[in-house]
Amino acid sequence: MTRTLSVWWDERRVGDLSIDPQGDLGFVYDQAWLDDESRPPISQSLPKREAPFNRRESRPFFAGLLPEEAQREAAAQSLGISMANDFRLLGALGGDVAGALALWPKGEAPPAVTSSDDAVPLSGVELGDILEALPRRPMLAGRDGLRLSLAGAQPKLPVLLVEGQIALPRPGQPTTHILKPAMARFPATTENEAFAMRLAAAVGLKVAPVEPRQVGHHTFLLVERYDREFGPDGRVRRLHQEDFCQALERFSN
Repeated sequence: MTRTLSVWWDERRVGDLSIDPQGDLGFVYDQAWLDDESRPPISQSLPKREAPFNRRESRPFFAGLLPEEAQREAAAQSLGISMANDFRLLGALGGDVAGALALWPKGEAPPAVTSSDDAVPLSGVELGDILEALPRRPMLAGRDGLRLSLAGAQPKLPVLLVEGQIALPRPGQPTTHILKPAMARFPATTENEAFAMRLAAAVGLKVAPVEPRQVGHHTFLLVERYDREFGPDGRVRRLHQEDFCQALERFSN
């Protein structure tokens, strides 16, 4: 049986990502998206066309939405999924990814986006517990219906900032910040990255605002997402992006 995830951009369905009984991945644009000239392709490697994209063409972009290396392996173990199964990993983690897209089971529309003020801030104890769990459960995979993903091999977690306090998103809510725990095998990674980013900003480079924080004995860096913006109504809007590997139809490793 062919299984399908619908790819959404805000409240519009872009197309479908499917896997057939032989395990072949494929992506096809929705006809309404193709017909709307104001709607761009989701990747330079996936130009708008009616013909479906096969596994070789579509996998580099969609695999690029998932964690890499040890983070991918640990997330897959937490979910009981093979780390080579991009489709099932996206089904479990693809509710909030880098850029404007979100993946949901076909026939199921993403939950209506609400204000980030609806999220419940975490207590210090709750945040400490999350920081303890992240090395074993990247992206909090499989916890309480969370479906979060970011590329890269370093531990991190997409979160919301509500009046200065960290919160986990509700289903469908875009996250606003990235929480990056200190790397245990290297000393002072939080302080070093904060210094480098603030130095870059001081000399006029356009970098994401960062804030080093600590809870208990855990230090971490809070990074404002560059692929999000706040509308006049206070709601968070996802901004599309892709990296060079995705654009060039290459895998990152």
